Amino acid sequence: MENYIQIPQKYLIFRDDANRLTEFISKKFRGKEPKMVLLDFSYVDFMSRSFIDEFLNNVNVLDKDGGIKIKLVGLKPNILDFISRVKGIKNKIRALS
Repeated sequence: MENYIQIPQKYLIFRDDANRLTEFISKKFRGKEPKMVLLDFSYVDFMSRSFIDEFLNNVNVLDKDGGIKIKLVGLKPNILDFISRVKGIKNKIRALS
């Protein structure tokens, strides 16, 4: 499947990891259809808060600027919960701004 990307790393820690991943997605899918990209995180055991924060920022930019929608699949329940908590905090901060 052309719009499917398996993430092979076990640990995603740094903001640079998020930037490299979204830069790869942007280059690979720029000007192409379909614009829905599936990211499979089934091998990932840990994501840091900084990775998640930067990745969420970058996903918003991919959607706004390139029309690229990202769907996360294969997330472990604890990582999915952590992503939800980071999203909630980001939304609270935006509401205060």
